[in-house]
Amino acid sequence: MAYHEPTPPPHQEPKPGEYGAVAPSARVRNTPGSVALAVGIAVTVIGLGQQTFSFAFPHLMATLDIPARTLSLFFLPLTVATGVLGLIACIAGGLGLRRRDAPQRAAAAGLALGATAVLSVFIGLIGPAMIEFIL
Repeated sequence: MAYHEPTPPPHQEPKPGEYGAVAPSARVRNTPGSVALAVGIAVTVIGLGQQTFSFAFPHLMATLDIPARTLSLFFLPLTVATGVLGLIACIAGGLGLRRRDAPQRAAAAGLALGATAVLSVFIGLIGPAMIEFIL
């Protein structure tokens, strides 16, 4: 009887959980980036609502006989909310962009939306004063 070497079994990948198996890669999340994007979208929606209401501003003044000063007090809480949420989006977006191992697109978009909101509030507050100064 001739001696035959046993043939090695064909290479098979180990099953998950077995010794030598590669663990599935965990999906890396960028929580500050997600927060920045969510807050940036919220501040954009608030801004759109504020602009929509401003179209009705002259009609409300004429119909309800309300002076512009009184009706403009409605915009103050929205402006403060826009500024605060814009700052939150900028801070969270900056933190999200500092994370090198995580996706950064949401952080960048949130930072851009937040910076736009902060700039809008700044121009909205400084603009009337500049017009008074120039005229």
